[in-house]
Amino acid sequence: MTHLNIFFDLEETLIKEWENPSVLHDNISIIKNKIQLLKEKFDLPIRFHIFSFAIVNQRDLDRFNEHERDWIENTFGKLETIFIANDNNLFELIKAKGLTPMIDDKPSDLMGNMKSEGFEQLVLRDHQRDVNILFDDLVLDTQKELFHGDMFSSQSNSTIIIEIKV
Repeated sequence: MTHLNIFFDLEETLIKEWENPSVLHDNISIIKNKIQLLKEKFDLPIRFHIFSFAIVNQRDLDRFNEHERDWIENTFGKLETIFIANDNNLFELIKAKGLTPMIDDKPSDLMGNMKSEGFEQLVLRDHQRDVNILFDDLVLDTQKELFHGDMFSSQSNSTIIIEIKV
């Protein structure tokens, strides 16, 4: 394992909702405590990310950077990446899952309750051989380890995915 990647959902996890971005202080406190436990357990360098379907275009990203980014980085640490849930990115995750979208399908409708599956596909694409944590209000507390190549190799060849319901 090389990094501990912490991914945050936004709505109902860090903020109330996109149109009312009031900070959920109780959730922040819970998340900070769990991150401290994760730091102790894994003893890896930490990288922070946003994985939320709330940011769907450049306007949303600009708004996020102007209003939410600073307090999130001051609370947790520098954000490395922000997932933009536009049609292309969602279609990519859908296809990686093995589904074939139809021409009329809206990606956001197809993803629906597939947040966990979308997160897993993103991790497998961009963060293999890391420990990847998603804090989200829509997931169940789960942990899985995915092996790559020869599971008996002396090199780290697995991806750990942990989802924590907030």
